Amino acid sequence: MPAVGIDLGTTFSCVGVWQGSEVRILDNDAGNRTTPSMVAYTEGGRLVGEAARNQAAKKPYNTVTEPKRLIGRRFSDPAVQADIASLPFRVVGSEEDKPLIEVRQRGQLRRVSPEEVSSLILSHMRSIAAAGLGEEVRQAVITVPAYFSDAQRQATKDAGTIAGLEVLRIINEPTAAAIACEEDRSARTVLIFDLGGGTFDVSLLSIEDGVFEVKATSGDTHLGGADFDSRLAAYCAEEFQRQTGLDLRGNARALRRLRTECERAKIALSSRLTADLALDGLFEGQDFTLTISRARFEGLCLDLFEACLQPVARVLRDARVMRSEVHDVVLVGGSTRIPKVQQLLQDFFQGKELCKSINPDEAVAYGAAVQAAIMTGERHERVTDLLLLDVTPLSLGIATKGGIASRVVKRNSTIPLHEEKDFTTSVDNQTSLEIAIYEGERAKVEDNNMLGSFRLEGWASRPPLGGWLSGVELEQLIGDAAAHRAEDEETRRRAAARAKLEDYLYGVKHALEDDAVAARLGQLGLGDVAAVQEEVLVALRWVNSNEASGLMPGERYEARQREVQALAGPLMAALYGGAGAGAAAEAAAGLGTLAPQAWEAQRRAALLAAALEAA
Repeated sequence: MPAVGIDLGTTFSCVGVWQGSEVRILDNDAGNRTTPSMVAYTEGGRLVGEAARNQAAKKPYNTVTEPKRLIGRRFSDPAVQADIASLPFRVVGSEEDKPLIEVRQRGQLRRVSPEEVSSLILSHMRSIAAAGLGEEVRQAVITVPAYFSDAQRQATKDAGTIAGLEVLRIINEPTAAAIACEEDRSARTVLIFDLGGGTFDVSLLSIEDGVFEVKATSGDTHLGGADFDSRLAAYCAEEFQRQTGLDLRGNARALRRLRTECERAKIALSSRLTADLALDGLFEGQDFTLTISRARFEGLCLDLFEACLQPVARVLRDARVMRSEVHDVVLVGGSTRIPKVQQLLQDFFQGKELCKSINPDEAVAYGAAVQAAIMTGERHERVTDLLLLDVTPLSLGIATKGGIASRVVKRNSTIPLHEEKDFTTSVDNQTSLEIAIYEGERAKVEDNNMLGSFRLEGWASRPPLGGWLSGVELEQLIGDAAAHRAEDEETRRRAAARAKLEDYLYGVKHALEDDAVAARLGQLGLGDVAAVQEEVLVALRWVNSNEASGLMPGERYEARQREVQALAGPLMAALYGGAGAGAAAEAAAGLGTLAPQAWEAQRRAALLAAALEAA
């Protein structure tokens, strides 16, 4: 029984299978090698693919398009909210903050998940394969954008399971497309530029002797041909209003017809300098005609086209590869046919000829089919020596005290991998710990995606080794946008101030509990030790009591530290000369021979300061 490779695209899907010594891309019942990723709900049941596309203009409210943009996302996600504003069908949120699509079927109002809609598309692709092969298909490799989150990948796998498929593997679209370049086995560095209907991926790979090793990946899961259609449709809606005085933007049927015509015009402009739009009775009996030039279309979408270059620059920077060191720039996805996109990319690579030798619509399904053949034991020489080494698209880390994300695995790390970092408890006598795992590049855990959590318990109770960072060197966290950079820097500054205060307090606390220090204090006849200890405990309780409301401004931690230093400083100075009257790190350093915990705290404070300065 054969296993297939399925490219589950935002706007179109494609299925392929390994036969004999090559990949065969399978035709649907309309004779096309790609199938619209659409599902229509009718009184008689459900229509998928070409049939759904045919009724989209008549019943836009009941025709679900681009479910890939919603799958695995939160309803409250700003990207989802932005999409909802332009969708002809209604999307609501569930109690779990998941998007649900409202449709009417057989007279009943139903709410369906993006996973359910996607499963119908996958089931349709499975039927196309079965019809073309003349036998049942139960196994598949399914592709996803390289920048999909863990939740989006799992949701896609769930959709495959609902469709009755055993999902052998989820692989990244640009990695699958790279396999389509396997005819050339020479050692080289390849950049895959995958701009599809709704997602955009860039991956940099090294290819040598059948080993495809991804060096870096980046992209945007909300950028593609559908966005270009929306820009053109918005322009045409304004032009229609200028011509007729009527605003059609509140009419879903008229908008669906207009978007379909704009998509047709966009495709035509890839090969012609002008395209004509003509829609009879578009809205309230008014016809609409317009000639759009390629220059006008490029002007409307120029910022989106230019945004495609940012991930390209990012993967080169992450992989530490110069533009001149890239041997091939491979175009994948139907939107790469747009001349302006090609021109910008070619200019970025200083006039380098772009690789157009593979079919951009079928390359991903081709690679998925090869991977499916490998996983089901195909022994042909063209597939037996192929090996894919992919990377983590996002950094992985855990939540630490104060809501800070502490990174453990850097983005673009080759998988599978094993990574270790040491963490310690943050309060005295702690015997258990809840560990939450996140993916993302932001400084605060609330701005990243939570993957899950687990609990550790049962170790012997003991004091913490200094502050809440517990010896982990704070690495520079990559802000995901310039708009968040100032916010992340302020978070780091507050965290540093809190860590510095806690390190100082724990350093003094453990020093005063040391037997050698007690003996020394007795010799000096100093009588205010209890007052200092009480002040330290009060300050620690103050830090913890304000934790629920998040990190406070750094100035408040600094002011509280000065208050404690005013009382503890003279005592520390009497013990160690002038060392105790300075900053927390100086006090901890002065106690180094008597209190190893305080010395460790001083070391961590220095590491933290260096990391923040580097960031």
